[in-house]
Amino acid sequence: MKSLSSPVMIAGLLLTFGLDCFLYISHQQKEGEIFTPYAIHRLEGIDGMVKW
Repeated sequence: MKSLSSPVMIAGLLLTFGLDCFLYISHQQKEGEIFTPYAIHRLEGIDGMVKW
């Protein structure tokens, strides 16, 4: 039983690491999509204030 627990633990850690990387990349892509229109809107507002 002791010899089985090490491979199971390693497999669990690798799966957890893989899932964590997938969720991190997914979150970064969503943040970029949400942030870009907002950033453009803010920059247009600043540009309008400078021209005024």
